[in-house]
Amino acid sequence: MAAASELIDEHVALWRQRGWVLVPELVPADVIDSAHSELWSVFPPADVFESQPDDDRVRAFWQRQDPDLYFGDVEPDGPAFRPEQLLGMREFPFPATPNLNRLPLHPNVLGFARAAMGASDLRLYLAQAWAKYAGVTNYEQPLHRDVNHSLAPQRIEQGWWQMEGFIYLHDIDSAADGPTCLVPATTTAGARVVRDRSPRCHLDQPRTRSPARGRVHHDQLGRGGSEGLLRHGRSG
Repeated sequence: MAAASELIDEHVALWRQRGWVLVPELVPADVIDSAHSELWSVFPPADVFESQPDDDRVRAFWQRQDPDLYFGDVEPDGPAFRPEQLLGMREFPFPATPNLNRLPLHPNVLGFARAAMGASDLRLYLAQAWAKYAGVTNYEQPLHRDVNHSLAPQRIEQGWWQMEGFIYLHDIDSAADGPTCLVPATTTAGARVVRDRSPRCHLDQPRTRSPARGRVHHDQLGRGGSEGLLRHGRSG
């Protein structure tokens, strides 16, 4: 069995080559479980969301809509950017959830980021928890790059890199769970970054779905949600 340091080196190499990598069990399961149990302080369970509109957490979910957020006219079906997709976002730090707040700055997460980016002086520019509920909207998005996370142009020199990551707090067993899909940089090299809403462009790309309880790191390359969502709600 390879040593832990060798596995990290392997994942770092994959991240630099493909633009993304899944690091299984980077954050220990007991830490994830402690954070997962605190989610219900921030988001309502699915049954509460559906049956108790006066619950404070449900009210907070719907009050997050930003009337100034506009993505243009979109079709009801297929991949698109819709304001309602962002209703369930909550920004770090999260109130009264110490274990959930520790996840973005977990030592293993920071250790991998330092190794992958070759830098010891890191800055956390954004951390969010995102809950999605079936029936709110169509959450499927086109494959895209998150180029809107900084007012400054992105730079490709080492030392200026940005890393984006997802920590999955429960198992993702099928396409119905809405897994994140990723396309390797080896496929997208030389491609123009556009907001292409074509389902053909979205579905024909070689892609990988995120499995259970891992952490995906990527360099803001394309990603898009799968068609179909958890019927019992999904937080992550």
